[in-house]
Amino acid sequence: MENALPSKEQCTVDEFEQALLVRLSVEPLLREIYSTSRPQKDRWAEKQAKRAELVMAVDAILILCSPEPCLIAVGNGTFRTGLNLASKREYFKTYFAKKARASGYVVVLVDEYLTLSMCPSCGAHDVRSRVPKSTQRLCVCLECGRWINRDSVRAHNIALIAERWMTDQTRLLPLKRPPQPSQL
Repeated sequence: MENALPSKEQCTVDEFEQALLVRLSVEPLLREIYSTSRPQKDRWAEKQAKRAELVMAVDAILILCSPEPCLIAVGNGTFRTGLNLASKREYFKTYFAKKARASGYVVVLVDEYLTLSMCPSCGAHDVRSRVPKSTQRLCVCLECGRWINRDSVRAHNIALIAERWMTDQTRLLPLKRPPQPSQL
């Protein structure tokens, strides 16, 4: 609207009257937009929609688990945004774990250390045993020749770690953290 108004220094009476008419015709619309709480209501509705989507996703996952008792393993890796706030993944993980525990499921947080480095099919755990494809989330295991998605590898290894932990309270040898040097 300001671009349509004539400059204050060089303005004729006709231009001023026309600009005044434009301002008077637009001003009620601007007041309607900025004096109401509509933008706040829209933001609130958007937050509620995101929350409802999260609740629906968690409920759908728990329905898949519901026929029989099961162990739910969740990686405990933390991912932050650039603003020092928790990411959406962190919020989902926290909400999911809380709701699953309330429903009576056993939820185990698993250390994600080296979960991407071991092939779940053959157990090869050397960095040189896998060739990543940089353009995709795929890698090939050179030991067994299997193409695997890196997210699937991590999920499979987290499940293996949780299963092993529940049976004998240990971690798979290729996925163990190295011992910390003792401080004297």
